[in-house]
Amino acid sequence: MDFTKMQKGWQGLQDSVLELDKFKSSQFGSSYGNKESIMRALETQDQVFLRNLSVYYMGISGIYQRLVEYVSSIFTYDWYAYPLIKGKDTKNEKIEEGMEKVLTFLDNMHLTTTLADITRTIIIEGSYYGYLIHNPSKTNAALLELPSGYCRSRMFVNGMPAVEFNLKYFEDEFRDEELRLSVLGTFPKEFGDNYNRYKAGLLKADPTDRGVWFLCNTDFAMKFSLTDHDVPLFAAVIPTILNLDEAKQLDLKKTTQELLKIIIQKMPLDKNGDLIFDIEESQDMHNAASHMLQNAVNVDILTTFADIDVADLDNSSASSIRDPLAKVERGIFNEAGVSQNLFATDGNLSLEKSILNDEALMFKLLDEYQNRLNAVIEVLFSNREIVFRISMPHLSIYNNERKQKMYKDMATNGYSKILPAISSGMSQTEFLALNNYEEKVLKISEKLIPVQSSNTLSSKDKPGASKGEVGAPEKEEGELSEKTIQNKESQS
Repeated sequence: MDFTKMQKGWQGLQDSVLELDKFKSSQFGSSYGNKESIMRALETQDQVFLRNLSVYYMGISGIYQRLVEYVSSIFTYDWYAYPLIKGKDTKNEKIEEGMEKVLTFLDNMHLTTTLADITRTIIIEGSYYGYLIHNPSKTNAALLELPSGYCRSRMFVNGMPAVEFNLKYFEDEFRDEELRLSVLGTFPKEFGDNYNRYKAGLLKADPTDRGVWFLCNTDFAMKFSLTDHDVPLFAAVIPTILNLDEAKQLDLKKTTQELLKIIIQKMPLDKNGDLIFDIEESQDMHNAASHMLQNAVNVDILTTFADIDVADLDNSSASSIRDPLAKVERGIFNEAGVSQNLFATDGNLSLEKSILNDEALMFKLLDEYQNRLNAVIEVLFSNREIVFRISMPHLSIYNNERKQKMYKDMATNGYSKILPAISSGMSQTEFLALNNYEEKVLKISEKLIPVQSSNTLSSKDKPGASKGEVGAPEKEEGELSEKTIQNKESQS
């Protein structure tokens, strides 16, 4: 008998096997979707590969992007400036004049958004290199971001990283000479001067990497990073993200197979095991059934003379208890060192402790910003009599409310009124201007009298003071707690 005639009817069996690893099918999948290549780069701390890898996954992985945005958005970047007065006879007018210049300079830098962008770059690329450019009047400044691939830092000056720049950048990135000279004009003067020295043969290439390096002005060139090797903070998470993608694709494959229905049409045999219908008749019945089901979704027809049995390798009772996707997802957050409760809260105590750990890690970066800005301010504005400083309190979107209450309590005891103002979202300039307007122009303290309460009333003004009573006024019966009522009843 020729059983090959029974191959297919109107409808063939659908192939439920799916292509796994969507990352590997992309344009850069051969390198950025290959776990072996990624693990090798992590082992060797390959900065260039890991930097490009992080930028790539920032664009295609929602989990990776969410991790980066969470960590880089922790700070509120609130700040205030103050003078350290060293001269004994320094006049107030000179202090006020200096503070006004410092505040104008810092306000025009828009530190809240500028530092937020820098932090995001550090988390994605592993480091940030920049150069502060200011105008001659010192009223405006801008940060020029330097290309990380052409920067390095091998030493510290006054506890802060010194930056070296590779002049090969201008030749590698700008082949056209006219364009190259135009770009050089946008950089600080020392870049153009050193490039001219290099072209004149006064600067030699480094034999170790064939780069032409020069040390940038340590007052204005800066580098920030969170890790020792300047690799992206969450680079080690990416192999686990690949595992999650594979697990999701396998789960989708399993779901598709579960939706697939196969109608088995078994041809009868006589008592001797011989065919009742010949091959042509069986094929006609198979084609008729296939034609009838051709519009059915995920339904296939199988016509056979043999006994059919399907062995299910899946333990349904174990699968109902174990969630493989949840296990892989937990692995991503464990690898990142970030609590999964941040995105799907499960317990408030574990979430709170995880946030504290994340804040502690990022506050290190906030201190670096403060130190570098203080060094810049000292160069531009300080003198023998007055040293101006900037302070960036450890404020985050999570501790802001608690810190604001603490600053308010401190202010009631005579401490600074600026701290509660900046923690509420005001800048120091806004607070001083508003306070000056309310007190000197509106004379608002003379027109508005605070509502009297037990906190604002003196002892002689409080109810019952004439009778010699002290403390808060007695509550009405409906305001008393059950325990207080029981105590009063026991006393009577």
